[in-house]
Amino acid sequence: MPITGSHPEKGFRIELGLESKNRYRGVIVTPDARFEVTVVIDESDAAQLTSDAPADLCEKTRLIVRTAVRHAAAEKTALPRRIVRWRGEK
Repeated sequence: MPITGSHPEKGFRIELGLESKNRYRGVIVTPDARFEVTVVIDESDAAQLTSDAPADLCEKTRLIVRTAVRHAAAEKTALPRRIVRWRGEK
């Protein structure tokens, strides 16, 4: 199913682009808000997130990025250039 609107109907969507070799920049989008986000990957592949989004969204986003970083490390490939994920409400 294609994305047809700028905001999801429920849940949240993250859209991140690799800005430099260890920095992602993008947005967290909810049904009624849009938050800028920056994620820095340190030497131990930990994700440090900066955003004015609510703490639960920041933590969920950090975990999504951490998973993508760990997969790249396990496969010995470069970090993904884009990370786009949607998560619905539970």
